Amino acid sequence: MLRRWDVGDKDRRLTLLTLEQGKIDAVAKGARKAGSRLTGMSEPLMLARLQLAKGRAVRYVTQSQPISAFPGLREDLDRLLPALSFAELLSAVVPYEQPVPEMFHLAVRALHELEGHPEPLAASVWSIARLLIEAGFAPELDACVDTGSPPVGSHWLLSPSAGGLVSATVAPGYADCFEAPREAVIGWRKTAELDAPPSHLRRAEECALAMMPFWREACGIALPATEAWMRELRLRLGDTGEASPFK
Repeated sequence: MLRRWDVGDKDRRLTLLTLEQGKIDAVAKGARKAGSRLTGMSEPLMLARLQLAKGRAVRYVTQSQPISAFPGLREDLDRLLPALSFAELLSAVVPYEQPVPEMFHLAVRALHELEGHPEPLAASVWSIARLLIEAGFAPELDACVDTGSPPVGSHWLLSPSAGGLVSATVAPGYADCFEAPREAVIGWRKTAELDAPPSHLRRAEECALAMMPFWREACGIALPATEAWMRELRLRLGDTGEASPFK
């Protein structure tokens, strides 16, 4: 379950990612009533088997069988914030009613990794980096997208509108250009190539922050859960964000 919001006095409207139909909306009638069997399954980050009935205009959840509530995510803010961000980003890039089995399987894998990995931030960077690839928005991180020249220096220049790294000679042509530490960009690039999260990732906060301008470009909508997570990462780095290249 990706998103939910209240409808009327007792119901909830849900955005679901399903294996067979892709992203769909459905109504869980009575889910806000005390004792409803649909209350738990209508919470974000739930994995469940559902039976749906199609009405005139909307689908309705008629039965649910929980598979995992991922309790480890809900008990740890360092795991919950990136998990909510992942669900938000996933919801933003998946089209409605088009099966995307690769993204579905990635989502399940990512939630398990975010719940159980000894370094949740390493799992977080891997999850959103892999999602960026699956969504078709992976940037060029090996060389300047315009000139093909390799990056130099301790900080590299990136531009979401350009689609990746840019050299100093062409950077003035991109208003959204920003700097990121060389080690963070290399960590992002190498992590994205892995089939599983690394056991350890140096400068993981900066890896995640470097990705966010590309995610904003890809999604084109407000991302409140992701922005909350980014604020937390900037605070860890002692950065208020007021003059940050990662804003």
